[in-house]
This record gives sequence, C-alpha cells and structure tokens, in this order.
Amino acid sequence: TSEEFAAKLNTCDLLITHGGTGVIVGALKLGKKVIAVPRLKKYGEHVADHQIQLIDQFRDLNLLEPCYSTKDLPSALQNVQTKSYGRYVSNTSRILKTIEQFIGENPNSKAANMQNNIKILMVMTSKFHRSGITMVLLNYRNELEKKKCQIDFAVPKHSDESLIRQTEKKGSRIFLLSKKMRVFLTPLYLYKLSTIVKRGNYDIVHVHGSSSLLYIELLAAKLGGAKIRIAHSHSTTTNHKILNKLLRKKFSNSYTTAFACSKDAGEWLFNNKKFTIINNGINT
Repeated sequence: TSEEFAAKLNTCDLLITHGGTGVIVGALKLGKKVIAVPRLKKYGEHVADHQIQLIDQFRDLNLLEPCYSTKDLPSALQNVQTKSYGRYVSNTSRILKTIEQFIGENPNSKAANMQNNIKILMVMTSKFHRSGITMVLLNYRNELEKKKCQIDFAVPKHSDESLIRQTEKKGSRIFLLSKKMRVFLTPLYLYKLSTIVKRGNYDIVHVHGSSSLLYIELLAAKLGGAKIRIAHSHSTTTNHKILNKLLRKKFSNSYTTAFACSKDAGEWLFNNKKFTIINNGINT
C-alpha cells in the first residue's frame, strides 16, 4: 500500500526507483540518496522516453545518480556511496511570477488585496494518486499556500480516495469530473468544469496534460471567467493523435501562459510558441 511504501521510504538510506517525478521528489524531500532507472518505450514500459529527460534534469541539478541501463547498476551503487548531492528545494518561482504579473495587470482585482487569497484551480487530466504529476502538484500546493494562495483541484473520478481526503484536510477543495472523451459526455464535462470555475471565482486555472485536448479544459476556464489560463505540458506523446491534430489551432489560442516540464515536452505541445520550462517543480 501507499502507507507501507511511505514507511519504508522514511527508514531507507538509498532508494532505487524508476524515473517518475513523484517518487523521486518524495525521496529527495526526505533527504534520501536516489538512483533512478528510466522506464523505456522500447521495452513497452512506457509510451515515450520522457523519463530519460526527467532523470537528466535531476542529474544536471546534482540531485541523484542516474542509471540508464540495469547493467550500469553496480557502478551507480559504487558512485552513490562516495558522492555528495545537492539539497532539494521546491521551485514555484515561475508560478509565483505569473501570479505577480496578474496582480500587476489587474490592480483592482480581489487578488491585488493581499488580505484575500489568490484562488488557483489545478485541473488534472490523469488520476489523482500518489505518484507522478499528482505529487508535483501537491508540492506546488504546499509552497503556494505560504503565499496566500488557495489551491483547489479538479480531478477525474476513481482517483485515490484516501489522498483526496488527506488533501481536503489540508484545506483544498477537490472536485470530481467524469470522463470527457466520450462524445455525448464532453458538453456535460465542459459545463461542469466551467461552472466550478465560475462559482469558485478562480483567478488562475492551471491545466495539466500532454495534448491539445487541453483545449476543452482551457475553454471551460475561459467560459468560467478565469483571467489566467495556464497550459502545462508533462509529456511528449498522446494516445489521441487524430484529435490532438484537429484541436491544435483552437488549443494554441486558448491559453494565456505555457509551461512545460522539459524542452521536448514544450516543443511537442506548443510548437514554435513561447513556453517556460519548469523542471518538475524543482530548483536548487
């Protein structure tokens, strides 16, 4: 279980793991040494090789020991015994800069009065559970709440119920959304999400995914009145290639700010348009 894993992580000295951001960040926050081995497309372990890029970013920041093949594990184990690694520090500076820009451009908004919280809705297109993007977003939440931000989440149904309850106890609201990919459900999905944005009076809607299908969430955010609509690319592929191509133009005009977890992820989703790289919410 996730609780058993957390208990073992707390007591270990070294974690050997795949290249998923959530597990790596969780270990680094506890001050653990990490050896990361990417899951690869050629072995059918993942749909793309983005874990190599993620591990490269952590390596460049001197936060872990990369191991790109299991045959290199003995040397990685040897290296990790003698090397010193950097300290993990959460990086929300670019998101905070976006918030400050919003306040500067909207001096009469409620967000400009720092007695009020800036309201941000994080929209996930993948399940809310104890790994990957979810853990990165929870890290954002923990840091942004220190800056008088109210962080809520809109997530797919059938997510991790215990994690939802835990997050709600910390003050975030969690909204559950039905699937959007069935044609007859898309209008209902759009209506529900836009209503959540409008009733919540959110200043910023931050949408996470990997294809131009994010247009649906971004359109809902616009209909709900969100001034800042952030599209955040987390991968370099999609299972919906035809729809991704059909919605490309509409998507390109639907967001106000573009973030990506890597250069490749940004170029994949935003083409030649400007985007900002956020290295999986990490900095040193």
